[in-house]
Amino acid sequence: MPQSPNPALPTPPPPVPGLLDLEIRRGPLSAEDRLAVLSEYNRLARARVSEAAFRRYLEDGPCGPGLHALLRTDAGKLVGHICCFPHPVFIGGKETLAAKAEYFFLGEAYRTCAIRGQEAQKQPPAILLLKAFYRQARLEGLDPILISAIPGVDFLHRMAGAKPVAFPLHECLFILRPLRASLATPNLSPLRRTLLFAAGTLQACLAVAFRLGFSLHAGAFEEVPVSRPWAPGYPGDLATFSWEPSFLQWRYPADSYLDLMSRGKRPWRFIAGRGGRTGYLRVCTTDLDSAQFPAGAFLASLLDRARKEGAMGVRWSIYDQGVVPAAAVGRLRKLGWLCVARTRQILIHTQNQTLLKAEAWQMEDSLIAFDD
Repeated sequence: MPQSPNPALPTPPPPVPGLLDLEIRRGPLSAEDRLAVLSEYNRLARARVSEAAFRRYLEDGPCGPGLHALLRTDAGKLVGHICCFPHPVFIGGKETLAAKAEYFFLGEAYRTCAIRGQEAQKQPPAILLLKAFYRQARLEGLDPILISAIPGVDFLHRMAGAKPVAFPLHECLFILRPLRASLATPNLSPLRRTLLFAAGTLQACLAVAFRLGFSLHAGAFEEVPVSRPWAPGYPGDLATFSWEPSFLQWRYPADSYLDLMSRGKRPWRFIAGRGGRTGYLRVCTTDLDSAQFPAGAFLASLLDRARKEGAMGVRWSIYDQGVVPAAAVGRLRKLGWLCVARTRQILIHTQNQTLLKAEAWQMEDSLIAFDD
């Protein structure tokens, strides 16, 4: 015979359909959640982030596992996510704990749902997710947080407190495969695509001449392990990324990046992403702190490596406040590089207002461009 309910115990209210549960915690995620995040993020962002890359950034970093914010349905389905992985940044010569935000998404069917406990809030769940996430990150001492977001998504981060910072730079290209480069480069008008093909054709011809004229210089740079100590120090008045071997080994694994050093008395050095057939060999970080570096040998070595990798060419972003002097752009142009002035907008979530100016950073592509 069924027992009558105890009137002294309050009956819990039934779950409200359409409410999402918010959870914020440090990783690592379970295997199930990790695969759910990757599947949905790759689908919505049309990306191809591998599980190995996800685990390296979010679980194996030198500063510990990443911070995750998750949205789930009553049935436990993971439908929203944002995370960041901590990494060191040196500000005024002192190490601080910064982070890079990544893998943000919210499924299409859930973008007007309410978050449990915040039903009275008028803002959409994507903004509430980001606000809660950045609030917790600040409590855990992660500041600044860098965000690279596409148009449309960047607005959500700004509504959650991130500020845009415009970094002037020169985007420098040397193209080896002009047809592939003109077809694969996104967001170009037909005219710009044609001009890129024409410029790339000239550069491909120059590359043949360089291969003959600078063949002896191609070996002037040798591949070295990332664990070898780097020479640069940390500028006392700028924020810059770490040069410590433990950070570099984590950020630049040998299967995706090349670490090359010159054989001369002054050991010029740079790390470049391999690129592969669908991308450029991309210079990410360097200690070329003088415009007097051996530009011919440098270019010959880069082109030789790009050719062996099957890359479309070589790409190098030289920031106005970066390690490389602006005079280096002129030297590259004389060697046939296509160097175009532009700005790159990076969102920064921080309590330190001085970091919201481009002049406060010794910027490079180290933690901005992810090619794996």
